[in-house]
Amino acid sequence: MAVPPLPSGLLDGLPTSTAVYDRHGVLLRLTLAIDGKYRLRSPLADYPAPFLEALLLKEDRSFYIHRGVSLLALARASYHDLVARDYRSGASTITMQLVRICGGYDTESPAGKLRQVYDALRLELIYPKRAILEAYCERAPCGGNIEGFGTASLAYFHQPISALSLSQELLLACLPQRPWDAGHGPCPPGLLAARGRLEAAWAKRHRPESGAEAQFSMPIELSVSLPFAAPHAVDSLLRASSGEGEASPRLDSTLDYGLQRTVERVLGKYVERKASIGIHNACALLVDADGMRELAEVGSADFMDPSISGQVNGTEAKRSPGSTLKPFLYSLAIDQGLIHPMSILKDTPIHYSGYNPDNFDDDFEGPITAKDALVRSRNVPAVYLTQRVRNPSLYDFLSRAGVRGLKEPGWYGVSLILGTAEVTMKELVAMYGALANGGRFVPLRSLRGQAEPRPQALLSPEAAWLTLDMLKDRERPAEVDSVLGGAAFPACAWKTGTSIAFKDAWCVGVFGHYILAAWVGDFDGSGNPSFVGLEAAAPLMFEIIDALRLGGLDCSPGAWVDRPPGLARVKVCAASGKIPTDLCPSEVETWFIPGKSPIERCDVHQEIFTDIDTGLRRSAPIPGRTRREVMEVWPSDMMAVFDKAGMPRKKPPPFAPGEGLEPRPDRAESPQIVSPLPKGEYVARSVPGGSAELPLVAIVPSDAQKVFWFLDESYLGSAPRGKPFFWKQAPGSYVLRATDDRGRSTSCEFTVLASD
Repeated sequence: MAVPPLPSGLLDGLPTSTAVYDRHGVLLRLTLAIDGKYRLRSPLADYPAPFLEALLLKEDRSFYIHRGVSLLALARASYHDLVARDYRSGASTITMQLVRICGGYDTESPAGKLRQVYDALRLELIYPKRAILEAYCERAPCGGNIEGFGTASLAYFHQPISALSLSQELLLACLPQRPWDAGHGPCPPGLLAARGRLEAAWAKRHRPESGAEAQFSMPIELSVSLPFAAPHAVDSLLRASSGEGEASPRLDSTLDYGLQRTVERVLGKYVERKASIGIHNACALLVDADGMRELAEVGSADFMDPSISGQVNGTEAKRSPGSTLKPFLYSLAIDQGLIHPMSILKDTPIHYSGYNPDNFDDDFEGPITAKDALVRSRNVPAVYLTQRVRNPSLYDFLSRAGVRGLKEPGWYGVSLILGTAEVTMKELVAMYGALANGGRFVPLRSLRGQAEPRPQALLSPEAAWLTLDMLKDRERPAEVDSVLGGAAFPACAWKTGTSIAFKDAWCVGVFGHYILAAWVGDFDGSGNPSFVGLEAAAPLMFEIIDALRLGGLDCSPGAWVDRPPGLARVKVCAASGKIPTDLCPSEVETWFIPGKSPIERCDVHQEIFTDIDTGLRRSAPIPGRTRREVMEVWPSDMMAVFDKAGMPRKKPPPFAPGEGLEPRPDRAESPQIVSPLPKGEYVARSVPGGSAELPLVAIVPSDAQKVFWFLDESYLGSAPRGKPFFWKQAPGSYVLRATDDRGRSTSCEFTVLASD
């Protein structure tokens, strides 16, 4: 005769909750199992011996003696029911209770009770006692949809069962017979009475230890609640876990509950304080740079607020990064030998294929050091460098750093550096991790025990260090007042960003061993003049840093402040950023990478010989007839900026007839064509009266007065320096050449496409 199947779901296949813990073992979330129960899988070894003893004392004193049914318990229950009229004594063993829980049939009827007895006997024949006890501890009803003593310990006492006091353990053992469904407050009388009887039985068996009786008399407050901490981060972990197949019953995250609470508190108060200027939402992400482990993730100002779409995780949303990508551009330029920190870049008006980049303040600085251009987030020098970096380009860097959803490079053009390629906060922080880790890129990790991916070298250690060194000297925002005092400020290399139309305000900082990013904006993409990185996001980031420091976070310098050995110091001309000559009046020091950083002699300071009688320039000194003067000789675009700023530079006089006709490439650079772009493609648009005109623009040295334009060796015409020459477009591929009146020449290729 075939043996009937055992009750389903006894030991195997039982749906369980997923418990998510922080890195210290603090429970962050317990999810519902698929059957709507809160149920943790806990091995019997996790239960303290006193609790198991109390449980058997309460439910089944002969558990290890009987074979599923206790005749002694049946006799005792019959006596209490029929003679003493005391219905508190039951005859069901733990095995019988487990059968009833798993089988789901009515044990009040005679047929149901017989089936319960039969299945209990069968269960004892197949499974060992410890397996039965473990299954019961996991499935015992503990009130509402809470099953299992391990789960009940978290729900009622907010700590694992191994951390409970003896009094709490005894109370927990009484829950299956007296489940408590109230919200919170003191224990109900029935449950306290049941615990009192169990305490009395315990006291008979054990001589009370010192203080045990005092524990028994202590009032116990219960609060049925399960934590809902770090909601955005935990949701991400749960989605990732379920996406890999069956959800894991336990997820040990890298999050730190204490740090998470600090970041949430500071961010919430900041948003509340700034509501009057239209700031209603913000995000923040804190990462340990050593291993790139997430410590705190706040995806919105309030997860429960639908008015700000609070359940959207802003750390995973694609947003315009504004200028926060500029440090990577400067690192690439340093690595490719284009600049060092004191190299002079041009912050001047420039034209790129119908696009005229400007700065946040709608002004231009003229010559500016690379360090100042980065720290002050000047757009024009960044666009200039974007054109020059190659192999890898900035686009290549973003791709290698794992930025997803990038369009083709041509879609962005030179505006890529200004934030037209959207990134998530997590992607951005991972890229800053490459700077903090000596140029080595490691993706973010949020689970403990994850295999550490092999680092990918995206930058040299020297370029990464120089970039952060430039950024760490920037002063904190004036708005931020720290209670720690100025001496307590940790070194912080930080960069802000503001997206076009004021939709996103960013600040990312590297401090101590950590990386912190802050974002302010609205998830609906609406703009607000208050959403400026320096004014909205930077104060938030530094307030969080100060709160973390005050809370005891170790902000001692991280490895990123240690200078790599491949750097050296060199003196450069203060005006040109190049190796000084004996003509340079002042010098400054800078870090540079030997064999890589640009080493050029200064050509800004030049000897000018002027005829005393005519005031005209001579190519060489004539004793008694010329006077010598050292002058700054700047290109035409720089001279125009100086003039506009009210700081005109003295221009060399014209050459005397017959002199200065030979080009001097060692003392002055050739013209630079800035419109059209080399290899650029243009469309011959029709306008009333014919085709649209394309401006031809070249930057020339200051000693040039005129530019001559040639198209495929055909002469087009000339224009004064600093002025465009307009050419009516016609479809075709061309070679354009610009020659100044000193004989210096340059050329580029471009294409004009026919309009549809």
